[in-house]
Amino acid sequence: MKKMISLLVVVVFAITNMSAQNDAEKLTALLDGVLDLSEASITENTTVPVISQLAAQQAETTIELTKENISEAFTKGMDYANALIIVGQHTIVKITNWSDCVASGSWDACMPKGEGLIRRGSYTESNDYINNIIGVPDAQTRTLYLFK
Repeated sequence: MKKMISLLVVVVFAITNMSAQNDAEKLTALLDGVLDLSEASITENTTVPVISQLAAQQAETTIELTKENISEAFTKGMDYANALIIVGQHTIVKITNWSDCVASGSWDACMPKGEGLIRRGSYTESNDYINNIIGVPDAQTRTLYLFK
């Protein structure tokens, strides 16, 4: 019985470690080529606010998104090499294709294609039109970071 419990503990620990490594790898893969991560230490404990601070330091332009300004912000964003949207303390989205977009009634804008990570314990990957990743307009802060 003790051997069985010990084995179970080892298996749970190994799975937890694999998940943690995957979170760091997911963050690094998403942010590679957008943020300079040479000064950052991306680990399994890296949170969205930490990424938000890095983005704020490195972005050429920062825009807080609202339903009223999102179309104008996206038009401006097309002139930049890379764009990230950070929602609250839980979601990071990289715009992958400005021209592949879908009309959103709730945002009243054409929402481009993106890929993102949503933190619910560990990071869950999402690859979709960004309205399906960032949600509907509400009181949450959604910040667009634009990079040359």
